[in-house]
Amino acid sequence: MKTLLGALGQPIFNGYDVLILTIFIESVIFSAFYFFHSQVLIQFYARSADESKSKLRRRRYSAVVLSDFMLLVGVSELVFLLTYNATLSGWVANNIGIWSFSLIALVFFFPGALLFRYVTSLIYRRNLSRYFFLIPVALFFMALMVDFLGLFDGRLQEMFWRPYVLVATVAFALNAVLAVLTLWHLRRYQKQVQHYFGNLDAVDARWLVIVTGGFGLIWTMALIPPFIPQEDRWLVLQQVIIHLPSVLEVILLTVAILFGLSQGVRIVNVFPDRKTTDIPEVPREPEFDSALLTKLEHLMVEENWYRRADITVDQFAEAAGVSVKLVSHAINRHFEKNFYEFVNHYRIEEIKSRLKHENPSRVPIQKIYEDAGFRSKSSFNTLFRKWVGMTPSQYRKKFGVTSVRPLSTSL
Repeated sequence: MKTLLGALGQPIFNGYDVLILTIFIESVIFSAFYFFHSQVLIQFYARSADESKSKLRRRRYSAVVLSDFMLLVGVSELVFLLTYNATLSGWVANNIGIWSFSLIALVFFFPGALLFRYVTSLIYRRNLSRYFFLIPVALFFMALMVDFLGLFDGRLQEMFWRPYVLVATVAFALNAVLAVLTLWHLRRYQKQVQHYFGNLDAVDARWLVIVTGGFGLIWTMALIPPFIPQEDRWLVLQQVIIHLPSVLEVILLTVAILFGLSQGVRIVNVFPDRKTTDIPEVPREPEFDSALLTKLEHLMVEENWYRRADITVDQFAEAAGVSVKLVSHAINRHFEKNFYEFVNHYRIEEIKSRLKHENPSRVPIQKIYEDAGFRSKSSFNTLFRKWVGMTPSQYRKKFGVTSVRPLSTSL
């Protein structure tokens, strides 16, 4: 112990080591705060929203999983420092044994699983089986067995240098695969909400895509160094690939905590109590007639249902007097749109008409898009530009009235 303390008293930490320690401290602080959030702050949110106990439990569970994920990211960085820093790794190897590096590499096997569980706990009602975490444990022991059975030699030793590098590489491969699987579930979720909601601002999961994709990139980059030739011309690339992920982690942890607080609580349990959202692509499609199509158009054109910012397909189907499945199928097959596109088509058409005919000095664009049912300026601008091919301001300048003539007066 004295030798370790003596080593720590020496100037052994470079800038990269300080960055790793910073990530560890940040992760611990964020994890502790989010755990407090799961136990206390979510309770206040649930009371103000008059939520059920089951939904409160799901929110708490998701928050605890995210807290665990953040903590594990920090611990993983600390373990990496222990193996990367020459002084620390030398002390461990001499006083404990180099075999210990393979054992502590176990922490690398769980970040991907925790991130996957956090995302799926937000977007699905049923949590994963408790046996899900046996997968990383099983892969960990399989990686350990390579050295235990005397198979770590020849090409494996040349590529991975030490048994714990092989163990860590298997862990990063598992995390990268789980990140891809998580992105697949998020993509599926994004398609589902477009069949149910007319406005996606409250259930937007793009921040989850960014966080998952970012960590997936980090774990993928961690797979590359063993496959880079050990030559001087590759040294710069190798160092960039080794050090860049830590910089990305600082950004991603901040994104995760900020958006998790503001939007993570919204995504939980956004769908109704039925098993799943009624997506039209089903084996047996219901039949619909022209009377239903007329009714749907009447609700939009005459009763202006699209102006309701929080409109859902459930509410719309109830107004039409038919099932959600029938409405979804009719919109998808006849109008060739999902519910989100169907609703926002009418919104955009109203906005285009008002931009053409109303005086810019009297009616600002914000009032126009809010009257039409949009709640977010960014969402409106993005959709308008995507569908119309120009910004609302450009459209108004090109097609709208530029001035209003003063009323003539007689002397």
